[in-house]
Amino acid sequence: MHTLFKNITISHVATAVPDNILELNSFSSLYGESEVKKIISSTGISKVRIAPPHLTTADLCEAAFREIISKSNLDTKGIGALVFVSQTADHRLPQTSIILQDKLGLSRETACFDIPLGCSGYVYGLFQSAMLIASGIEKVALLAGDTSTRIINERDRSVSMVFGDAGTATILESGKSDMHISVRSDGSGRDKLIIPAGGCRMPSNLQTSKSREVEPGVFRSDDDLYMDGMAIMNFAISEVPLMISETLKTLDWKQEDVGCFALHQANAFMLNYLRKKMKISIEKVPISVDGFGNTGPASIPLMLCDKAAELSKNNQLEKVVMCGFGVGLSWGTASTDLSSTIFYKPINI
Repeated sequence: MHTLFKNITISHVATAVPDNILELNSFSSLYGESEVKKIISSTGISKVRIAPPHLTTADLCEAAFREIISKSNLDTKGIGALVFVSQTADHRLPQTSIILQDKLGLSRETACFDIPLGCSGYVYGLFQSAMLIASGIEKVALLAGDTSTRIINERDRSVSMVFGDAGTATILESGKSDMHISVRSDGSGRDKLIIPAGGCRMPSNLQTSKSREVEPGVFRSDDDLYMDGMAIMNFAISEVPLMISETLKTLDWKQEDVGCFALHQANAFMLNYLRKKMKISIEKVPISVDGFGNTGPASIPLMLCDKAAELSKNNQLEKVVMCGFGVGLSWGTASTDLSSTIFYKPINI
């Protein structure tokens, strides 16, 4: 699906991360020093942010939203919808978006939506938000993030040294810009990135919570996140360049016209591989994983907040192609002008 939304602007983007930092060298006693150094070198991640038990994804997104309110003249009365994108909701029910509507003091007329997506979630959230703007709503608050460290087994090195926690807030408004969005889904790859237990298909119980050695030195339970890293890598390598190429062709943009390709921040190795395959210059694919990790649906807005000053200085925000890819399998691009967007440096919570 390719959709062009007219007269829409991303006006504000903010990010909140836990102030608790996990140094990945601390895993040396668990995995061995040489193995840890190898993983850090390939992923480009030497430390990640870990939310303490009392801090949820909703709390981080709330803090990011309040950062925007405290530093802008945004009128929250104009916010007619709230979209919460996360795989780590506060509860199975009710929807976290509705809880946030109350906490943020938004009108009872606010339409609330939860989208339980991970690494592709920000693009899907932009898609939902853009449709709401197109329907006549003046402003939409898109809150996206994950506390993925809650759903991984620290003895599973395929994920424990990659994921971090973060929450973001994005405000979309009626404006003068256009936004082109394209999304794809392939449920045949649903088992490549999955938490098997916890839903109605396989309810959690004492058996699903038992950790076991699934391969030498790797432990997890059915209540933990499983990722087939090689399958996800192959999926991204196959689909992301193709989708970006199709997006540029649809928009009649040349690759050199694009100032920034804001890709999901999976890890440095994957981002560099994709950049080289697409023959994109290094400065056009910013990387912001070290110190944060893979933060799922928060990774694109977090990177933009972290790198905005530099990107703005180099006039790289007028034509931006954002691309998320991951769980589902699902992937998508969102292309727009971010040169007038106000980005806030990530705050620590």
